[in-house]
Amino acid sequence: MKILKSFLPHLLAVAIFFIITLIFFSPQIFQQQKLQQFDKISWDGTRSEILDYREDGEQILWTNTMFSGMPTYLVSLEYGFDPLRIIVKAASLGLPNYANRYFLCMLCCYVLLLVYGVRPLMATVGSVGFALSSFILIGLLYGHNGKVTALAFMPLVLAGLHLAFQGKRWAGGLLFMLGLALQIRVNHLQMTYYTLLVAGIYAISELVFRLRQKEAQDWVGALPFLLAGMLLAVGMNMGRLWTTYEYSRYSNRSPSELTQSEASANTTSGVSVDYAFSHSNSLQESMTLFIPNFMGGATKQALSIDSNLGKAALANGVDRQDLLENLQESPTYMGDQPGTAPYYAGAVLVFLALLGALLLEGRQRNWLLVVLVLGIVLSWGKHFAAFNEFIFQYLPGYSKFRAVTNTTVMALLAINVLAILGLQKVTELSWDKALRRQLIIAFGLTGGVALLFGIFAFLGDFDGYRDGRGGFAGLPDWYFAALKKDREALFRADAFRSFLFVLLAAGSLVAYFRVKAVKLTGLLAVLLLLVTIDGVGVGRRFL
Repeated sequence: MKILKSFLPHLLAVAIFFIITLIFFSPQIFQQQKLQQFDKISWDGTRSEILDYREDGEQILWTNTMFSGMPTYLVSLEYGFDPLRIIVKAASLGLPNYANRYFLCMLCCYVLLLVYGVRPLMATVGSVGFALSSFILIGLLYGHNGKVTALAFMPLVLAGLHLAFQGKRWAGGLLFMLGLALQIRVNHLQMTYYTLLVAGIYAISELVFRLRQKEAQDWVGALPFLLAGMLLAVGMNMGRLWTTYEYSRYSNRSPSELTQSEASANTTSGVSVDYAFSHSNSLQESMTLFIPNFMGGATKQALSIDSNLGKAALANGVDRQDLLENLQESPTYMGDQPGTAPYYAGAVLVFLALLGALLLEGRQRNWLLVVLVLGIVLSWGKHFAAFNEFIFQYLPGYSKFRAVTNTTVMALLAINVLAILGLQKVTELSWDKALRRQLIIAFGLTGGVALLFGIFAFLGDFDGYRDGRGGFAGLPDWYFAALKKDREALFRADAFRSFLFVLLAAGSLVAYFRVKAVKLTGLLAVLLLLVTIDGVGVGRRFL
């Protein structure tokens, strides 16, 4: 009976994850609808020849449907008995594709937070917030299924690492091996690279702490277990890794045989700097982590017929039916990326993360802040060229990957862990002057800033990088004048929206300390509700 009682909080957490997944993916699960994943539609076309042969019992190893011909092990290849696949299916509780990846994001983040000693319900809040970050939802929308799945296993890898360095070497080594093996199996090596980068930062942070405490032998003692786990994880996926490595020598991830000796410094052993940095966040674009429409929204944003652009178009004689179609892909995004959408972490979690940064001790906080800042700075790419080109040239393996905006995943995970560790710290403190001061600072730097943005939105410059360029050249002045007003309206609405969520989160913390009727369970239930409403509200814009 005691064992069952100890498992009840975890069963409740899994049930919450399952219910949220069912609600979010109800059109797919209950109505047999399918996500129109743009990249997957293209991928389905490229593997059609492979599937035709597979139906006849043959597994071809070459196809001409991609890049004038390439090996099928980089497109679609079925291996033999795969125990890791069985683990994934069991862990996702039989949920269908797409929904299962979303569920795994919550489940693995839950394991990480539990390993850090967080209460189950508190860990549930963080896990739901992590999965509701728009990076994951946008990834599913565009068909980046491998990326999302690899990201789901990132917390599992870090959980094993943390356990090993805390003295639970066997458990840590096994969990590290499992998480890394599952992630490598997905064969999205960019996400695995970022995972190991985060793991390296944590390991160095722990080493520094142990050296100061003169306990370096404890850190060194964990290494054999972690190295063994890494070797086993690699060994279980050697076929995938070796074939990818073999082909990479003939792809644009390696030097071109046509490159002249006097070629520009932009040529590396991987992709070119220009290609890798073609998707780079501008400095202000990082604010979308807190205010989703800070840059106007997605490249193709839906506007209503009652928007400024809709009214202006009708006033200028545009056909209503044509207008309704065109408004679904309005160019509200103001940045210079060719195609993007805002990566939103959640206003509540950003507020709690800042509070955690103010309250947590150095050992818990510092490495997470490094990961957070590094993930954001790397995502700036060409907009912070001096630093990022140096990293691109000299950090081993970094030049093999494109779309540096993907480093945002590092920041998202750091925000989540900081937020929940900070929340746990708050609930362990008394309502004294020091805590009130830190709470006011955190509220002012998040909610206060959001409120100021909302009030003074009319002072902003809402010109877009693509206005008057490319396919938008020659459009009338009234079009861009109305579009700027809509950008301002989107900006203002989301600024006030983030302020409201921060206000409610801060208010719930104050109520926890000042109102006797509000217990910890009630506080966590309110925060879970806020995080869910916040994430679903933004996520529904894309799914």
